[in-house]
Amino acid sequence: MKDSDIEEKSLKELQKELSQSLILEDSFNSVEKVAGVDQAFTDRFVYSGLIVQDKSFLNLEKKCARAKIKFPYIPGLLAFREIPSMLKVWKKAEGKADLLFVDGHGIAHPRGLGLASHIGIVLDVPTIGIAKNVLVGCFEEPEKVGEAKDLEYGGEVVGKVLKSKEDCNPIFISPGHKISLETSLNLVRKFLKDHKLPEPTYEADRLVEECKEKN
Repeated sequence: MKDSDIEEKSLKELQKELSQSLILEDSFNSVEKVAGVDQAFTDRFVYSGLIVQDKSFLNLEKKCARAKIKFPYIPGLLAFREIPSMLKVWKKAEGKADLLFVDGHGIAHPRGLGLASHIGIVLDVPTIGIAKNVLVGCFEEPEKVGEAKDLEYGGEVVGKVLKSKEDCNPIFISPGHKISLETSLNLVRKFLKDHKLPEPTYEADRLVEECKEKN
């Protein structure tokens, strides 16, 4: 067995272990500020863009950071590749948000610890995973805008499949940490405006691409 195979196996075991620490119920009283974070890549660096918004979609902060890529692209282990830059950009934010929208999965993951769940444990903040593609599970396609269907995996409902915009594929929502599935869905709906993705995630996506181009 190669050393890389041993490392991959040990990291998967670590994910299983960390998933036991997840809190999948609401651990906050109210949400006044929400942050969205997204990543972009070059050959050498991973960039993170962070947007902090209030409930009226006003951008309160915009921050960027980058880190050297030190981990290969392995599906299911993306957190080990992306978290270093996410930690950097989170530390730059002056007023911490009550909740973090993450471009990635929460518990809808082979070992129950997607990027949103992993970063939630590391930062000890409530997180929601919002992904454009399914990683695990089966579901019925929602037909009407605003309609959500269960995402099931391993005999459990691990997320929601939401049709957020007409003529667009659905988005995949799963709780990351310190939040319930139902509240995750409700908050994503609350922060939807004119785009497929909720506004904090949409703005973070635009920001990180700008950051990458400038460097």
